[in-house]
Amino acid sequence: MESEEPVQEHLAELFARTRPECVLDVGANTGQYGMLLRAHGYQGWIASFEPVAGAFEQLTEAAGGDRRWRVFPFALGARGERRQIAVAEVSQLSSFRTFSDYASTEFPGASDVTHTEEVDIRALNDVWNESLGTLRGSRVFLKLDTQGWDLEVLKGAHEVLERLVGLQLEASLTPLYESVPTFAQTVEYVAGLGFDLTGVFPVNRDSLFRLIEVDCVFINTHHPDVETWREDTWAMLSDRLRDELAGVIPPAARFLLIDDNTLGIDELSGRGAIPFLERDGEYYGAPEDGTQAVEELARQTSAGVRHLAIAWPSFWWLEEYPELARHLEDCWRRVAATDAAIVYVLVPEDARGEAPPATSDV
Repeated sequence: MESEEPVQEHLAELFARTRPECVLDVGANTGQYGMLLRAHGYQGWIASFEPVAGAFEQLTEAAGGDRRWRVFPFALGARGERRQIAVAEVSQLSSFRTFSDYASTEFPGASDVTHTEEVDIRALNDVWNESLGTLRGSRVFLKLDTQGWDLEVLKGAHEVLERLVGLQLEASLTPLYESVPTFAQTVEYVAGLGFDLTGVFPVNRDSLFRLIEVDCVFINTHHPDVETWREDTWAMLSDRLRDELAGVIPPAARFLLIDDNTLGIDELSGRGAIPFLERDGEYYGAPEDGTQAVEELARQTSAGVRHLAIAWPSFWWLEEYPELARHLEDCWRRVAATDAAIVYVLVPEDARGEAPPATSDV
């Protein structure tokens, strides 16, 4: 999966780490999420659930011809039952909940109920054992978009939770429906199931620019593969760090590396890494305070070092040593800032002249 959209980019990172074998698309509507997954490279199983007849017909068309995308014409909830669903003018807003007065004010027309349908609701626990068959795997991602019904789905999914690598749901800050859990209640409930929040992304705003709903993405920190994910994440960031440093630090240059002596990088494609702080070329430890860090940096720049890289395990330095953080931003040029590394060029503005740009041999 690859995308410039923040939530899609975030999911791409999460999927790269957790490698889900199956995505459960609950509240699939006409198949938008499944098509998005395919458009961004996901090739595993998709199981989509949509109870509204008209939307399910379009969902079936969207999944047609895709052997690894199955669709189911019912909703998921805490237990098996039949219930009336209010079908809205804009079908994505269809819900088991009653629209709030706020929804009618902010979305006149779109929230109008055109009709109701009596639909089947089943618990994911039962569906998992009876209907999913070959879709089942040890790494499953759960996407929920059920217009105020998400926690009901989770209440019927306890037997499946340990298989979930993560989940995505919409949480309300200003509810469009009556009796919907708040954002805080939703996050607290999901955290109680063993999932930690990895990202929050705005979905929509009202006429006063207030947030209405946000997409919340969680990772299952109790999954059996969690240690493998940790190792994979470390390896991914290490590779990214090396690529980024090679892209901004000239070949054969020496550079300062702040990594708390965790990455074992002494040399990078001909570039020599100097641990910071160091004594006689060996890592000496973290500074006592920001003043010592700035003084040590001055000593190294006087010796001719022209680049400083802060690797992700040491991003905490910028909070722990605010004097160093201010010095770097005020005196030197930041040339890279990603989740893997922050890199500064340690050359004064008036001394840069026509120096050639850094080249990459990657």
